[in-house]
Amino acid sequence: METAEKGVRPCPSHRRRRGPMRGGRTHCPGTTRCARMLRRPSCRRSGPSWCSVTTRCGRRCSTTRRSRSRGGSRSCPERQRRVSVVSDTLIGLDPPQHNRLRRLVTPAFRPNVVRALRPRVEAISRELLDAAVPLRDFDFDAYARPLTERVIAELLGIQPGDRERYTRLSMVLERSVGHFLGQDLPEEQLAAEAAFAAYAGYIGGVLESRRENPGDDFISDLLRATAEPDGLTEHELLKMTILLNVAGATTTQTLLATTVLELSRRPEVVELLRGRRELVPNAVDEALRFHGTTHSVSRIGTRDTEIGGCPVHEGDTVLLNLQAADRDPAVFPDAGAFDITRPTGRHLAFAIGAHYCAGAALARTEAAVFLEQWLDRVQAFSCPPGPLDWAPGRLSNIILDSPPVHVEPVGTGGEV
Repeated sequence: METAEKGVRPCPSHRRRRGPMRGGRTHCPGTTRCARMLRRPSCRRSGPSWCSVTTRCGRRCSTTRRSRSRGGSRSCPERQRRVSVVSDTLIGLDPPQHNRLRRLVTPAFRPNVVRALRPRVEAISRELLDAAVPLRDFDFDAYARPLTERVIAELLGIQPGDRERYTRLSMVLERSVGHFLGQDLPEEQLAAEAAFAAYAGYIGGVLESRRENPGDDFISDLLRATAEPDGLTEHELLKMTILLNVAGATTTQTLLATTVLELSRRPEVVELLRGRRELVPNAVDEALRFHGTTHSVSRIGTRDTEIGGCPVHEGDTVLLNLQAADRDPAVFPDAGAFDITRPTGRHLAFAIGAHYCAGAALARTEAAVFLEQWLDRVQAFSCPPGPLDWAPGRLSNIILDSPPVHVEPVGTGGEV
């Protein structure tokens, strides 16, 4: 297998985030009980923040009761908290609040539900490829974005005539808020708040419509749950729809894009997949490990403890670099190689423990459907050489500029 140097360069922050960054902050690897997997845990302190740079430390820090999520209401100013897609959501809350929301969301992503949704994913993907592949040259975003966002829109129960509007509002909100968080720029703040208000106004109308005419969709299920003693508040309902779009659509777009880019550099891997379709799930898993969809997560010590032999005091922030953890050579031999035959299920791209991604099965399904149909429809393909255009400081490794793709459809006899 070829090494990473011959493939797509990871997010530019990847290498430096394996060690200290300016300001004493390092986004560190991990998310749960990685302690079982590594022999040499390593934590380093620089200023008020700690970095966990192995899978073992990351797993332990993510699952220990001696730390809490950093995404709660105390972690950012009120104006940022209100528009954040993290605060007051599954990502930013700890038990027992997290457990309450998780219980309401989990039924929508159970394996039997995702299996039932797969035919719709296949139909949407087929329709989009029917339009894109004959062009031979197209931006991959023209496939990945509508696929993931239409799947989420259908899951939510957004009416077909409203889906374009919903997608546009969601995209503007995600980009505006992603730029705003951590910034003190008035123009970024106003843009984020305007985007949030526009989205909230639209979703408010959807919620009202579902109250009057409930259906068999996720929003109707959440509304029914509001009647329970510990049901969702109106604010939590709004935030849940935002989170579902960002975590369920935008990050999956990145997974699809990095998958096609890696495979475009590795024709021998594509041929292996053509001959061994049972490796499609492995290829999806390796794409998740190789690039992931999230830079990092953070935890705050709730009491004095020790991680990997290093003391962490109450109130200290531990930043877990999931990308670095998934390149940990102690867990992944030849970690810089894109190897679709390596064992699956050991990476932390979806986190682990209480904050394990609720939509992981859906993301894997969308990526597997893409790969299977792509192999059926595309004989050869290529992407321009060079690094990806990553979005610094965003919630996930979102690609700003979609990679252009050149394809030769099956049956044309051409070569890229």
